[in-house]
Amino acid sequence: MSPLASLLLLPLLAVFQAEPASELAAGLERKLRSIVQGAAPPAEPVRISEAELNAYIEQAREELGLPPGVTEVAITFKPGGLLARARIELARLEGVPESMAGIVEGARLLAGSGVPVEVEGRFRASSGFGKLDLERVSVASMSVPIERVVELVASSTRSRRYPHGFDLRTPFRLPHAIERVELRSGAALLSF
Repeated sequence: MSPLASLLLLPLLAVFQAEPASELAAGLERKLRSIVQGAAPPAEPVRISEAELNAYIEQAREELGLPPGVTEVAITFKPGGLLARARIELARLEGVPESMAGIVEGARLLAGSGVPVEVEGRFRASSGFGKLDLERVSVASMSVPIERVVELVASSTRSRRYPHGFDLRTPFRLPHAIERVELRSGAALLSF
């Protein structure tokens, strides 16, 4: 699975808790390990909170394949959808398509190297497949056409395994026998 797919799926695998971030991350890691290594899928849905997910993303940045220059990642769940926020050092982005060059350069000029990025969308997942439908994307508070974001993601996620990059418009197989994901305020429920 591509790093971007992993990042998009992790919100599906994750209400604020007063535990330290490292304990939250460790809790999510135990849940994920149990899912991956389990001989039989869990009978009950697995609940993953925003706090667990965000702590895990921060702790497992390298393992998740987050590009250098992507910081302050925060995922917020809402019924049927999510909001992802991050700070991105645009100067470190690779593979920016020509159609995005003006937007990226404008954001650099307005906000400096680390610009706030917000992505909001609906997420559907059933029968073992997930689909993210982007509704709103902003870079440094400037609205970005969704088609340009689709191009940017595809161009910046090309690899030997994914020669065309990750296509945000295409449904993708959920990992580890996950059949369904239900996003609620503050949490995701994974069913197997």
